[in-house]
Amino acid sequence: MSKKSSDGSNVIGGLVVFVVVLIALVPKPVWIALGVIVGAIIVSWVVWRIVAAVEAGRAAEEERQRVERAEQAAAEKRERVERVRKAKQRRIDTLGKQNA
Repeated sequence: MSKKSSDGSNVIGGLVVFVVVLIALVPKPVWIALGVIVGAIIVSWVVWRIVAAVEAGRAAEEERQRVERAEQAAAEKRERVERVRKAKQRRIDTLGKQNA
């Protein structure tokens, strides 16, 4: 039994050594280029996320303003209707129902 577990650890150890050797064989300029590429990708992703957040905020603000304008228009309409109703009631009170 111990031989089987030892074989598994030897394979894993050999794989780790193989990966380290492969990484060591890659020249320094390639690592620098990979770093620059990864950095550019990360910066682009961050900028994209910021732009998306700003656009979402702008859309939410426009929606809020639209709702506010609709509420204001509804309130103005209610006020107009109420003024007309009060004016009609004053005429009825002043002139009577037949003459209003």
